[in-house]
Amino acid sequence: MWLSRTETNPWRLKSRLGLRSRPAPVKRIIELILAVIVLTACSPEIHPAEPLATPQIWQVQTTPALAWLGESFQACAAAQPGVNLVVSQRSAAELDPLKADFSFQWGQRSQPPLFAAVIGQDTLAVVVNPANPIEQLSVDDVKAIFGSQRAAWGQVIATPCANCGLDASSAVKAYVYAAGEDVRQAADWIPSGPDAILAPGPAAARQAVAQDAGGIAYLPGHWVDSTVKKVTITGADPAMLSQPILALAGAEPQGEKRAWLLCVQEKIK
Repeated sequence: MWLSRTETNPWRLKSRLGLRSRPAPVKRIIELILAVIVLTACSPEIHPAEPLATPQIWQVQTTPALAWLGESFQACAAAQPGVNLVVSQRSAAELDPLKADFSFQWGQRSQPPLFAAVIGQDTLAVVVNPANPIEQLSVDDVKAIFGSQRAAWGQVIATPCANCGLDASSAVKAYVYAAGEDVRQAADWIPSGPDAILAPGPAAARQAVAQDAGGIAYLPGHWVDSTVKKVTITGADPAMLSQPILALAGAEPQGEKRAWLLCVQEKIK
């Protein structure tokens, strides 16, 4: 193609030669701004992360009689973000509510700390091996058995039993607790005779009775299960059997601790 000598406009020359002109810088900037706006509008909204709860470690003491509360302790702690429990078992005599966030025992306490609350009730139960045919005992029978005044089951069972593993000469094996245990204090009307067998706690006493046809023990009602048989106690005043579950602390719990204790109380009910 020939060019006219009189063609002096450079843009028209580029157009005729098939050359494209570069976009103006302003146009490119506008395109970039529009692209950023579109990308920003399509991006998901970003929320700032919630601050993590400050970890807390609470010391919880309980007697062996209330060890069954352990699952409730942990379940209620799980509802409190950042709360972790260190649970230890001690006899009632060794509980020190001033050195723990919470302490728990069964039955009344002679010298309660600054804070003591009843969060439930449990009833004393006398249990025997499921093979034992006995169904009920009087208060006097219970005292005589645990006071070592009934050495053989023939002195307790009115009629012989067939295939139960017991006969008239079978020894009575009564399981009791140390003087510092709350179960012993709650059942202070039950004596501990010289032939009674000392159990470290209700769990051990229940297991011993479950494994021995001649065994008998008294437990807080929450420990009774299918491995033992509960015996009806006749002539007993209800006040002799029902005892409170106490929560103890050096001061009245507030905030998260109060919420945790209320949760534990609800699970007992």
